[in-house]
Amino acid sequence: TTVLKAIEAGLRATGTRSFYRSPTASAVEVLRSEGFDNATTLAAFLLGSRDCDLRGAVIVVDEAGLVSSRQG
Repeated sequence: TTVLKAIEAGLRATGTRSFYRSPTASAVEVLRSEGFDNATTLAAFLLGSRDCDLRGAVIVVDEAGLVSSRQG
Protein backbone atom coordinates (compact mmCIF):
# COMPACT_ATOMS: atom_id res chain seq x y z
CA THR A 1 0.00 0.00 0.00
CA THR A 2 3.00 2.34 0.18
CA VAL A 3 3.02 2.70 -3.60
CA LEU A 4 -0.75 3.14 -3.65
CA LYS A 5 -0.50 5.96 -1.13
CA ALA A 6 2.03 7.72 -3.37
CA ILE A 7 -0.26 7.24 -6.37
CA GLU A 8 -3.20 8.60 -4.39
CA ALA A 9 -1.21 11.65 -3.28
CA GLY A 10 -0.32 12.41 -6.89
CA LEU A 11 -3.89 11.97 -8.07
CA ARG A 12 -5.22 14.22 -5.31
CA ALA A 13 -2.62 16.86 -6.14
CA THR A 14 -4.00 17.03 -9.68
CA GLY A 15 -7.63 16.88 -8.58
CA THR A 16 -8.16 13.49 -10.20
CA ARG A 17 -10.75 11.20 -8.67
CA SER A 18 -9.59 7.69 -7.96
CA PHE A 19 -11.28 4.38 -7.31
CA TYR A 20 -9.49 1.39 -5.77
CA ARG A 21 -10.49 -2.15 -6.62
CA SER A 22 -9.15 -5.56 -5.68
CA PRO A 23 -10.11 -9.09 -6.67
CA THR A 24 -10.69 -10.32 -3.10
CA ALA A 25 -12.72 -9.08 -0.14
CA SER A 26 -9.77 -9.60 2.20
CA ALA A 27 -7.58 -7.35 0.05
CA VAL A 28 -10.34 -4.72 0.05
CA GLU A 29 -10.38 -4.80 3.85
CA VAL A 30 -6.64 -4.15 3.89
CA LEU A 31 -7.06 -1.23 1.50
CA ARG A 32 -9.86 0.23 3.62
CA SER A 33 -7.82 -0.14 6.80
CA GLU A 34 -5.04 1.82 5.07
CA GLY A 35 -7.37 4.72 4.28
CA PHE A 36 -8.73 3.80 0.85
CA ASP A 37 -12.33 4.17 1.95
CA ASN A 38 -13.87 3.73 -1.49
CA ALA A 39 -12.16 0.37 -2.10
CA THR A 40 -14.43 -2.40 -3.35
CA THR A 41 -14.03 -5.75 -5.01
CA LEU A 42 -13.55 -5.81 -8.73
CA ALA A 43 -16.67 -7.96 -9.08
CA ALA A 44 -18.81 -5.38 -7.23
CA PHE A 45 -17.38 -2.66 -9.43
CA LEU A 46 -18.09 -4.54 -12.66
CA LEU A 47 -21.65 -5.22 -11.57
CA GLY A 48 -22.39 -1.70 -10.36
CA SER A 49 -20.17 0.62 -12.40
CA ARG A 50 -23.15 2.22 -14.09
CA ASP A 51 -23.99 3.88 -10.78
CA CYS A 52 -21.14 6.37 -10.89
CA ASP A 53 -19.60 8.75 -13.36
CA LEU A 54 -16.09 7.55 -14.15
CA ARG A 55 -15.18 10.19 -16.74
CA GLY A 56 -11.77 11.63 -15.93
CA ALA A 57 -11.25 9.23 -13.03
CA VAL A 58 -8.49 6.69 -12.49
CA ILE A 59 -9.34 3.12 -11.52
CA VAL A 60 -6.54 1.34 -9.67
CA VAL A 61 -6.73 -2.47 -9.46
CA ASP A 62 -4.59 -3.68 -6.57
CA GLU A 63 -3.23 -7.21 -6.95
CA ALA A 64 -4.28 -7.20 -10.62
CA GLY A 65 -2.26 -10.37 -11.21
CA LEU A 66 -4.90 -12.27 -9.25
CA VAL A 67 -7.75 -11.18 -11.54
CA SER A 68 -9.29 -13.95 -13.59
CA SER A 69 -9.55 -13.33 -17.32
CA ARG A 70 -13.21 -14.26 -16.95
CA GLN A 71 -13.69 -11.36 -14.52
CA GLY A 72 -12.26 -8.58 -16.58
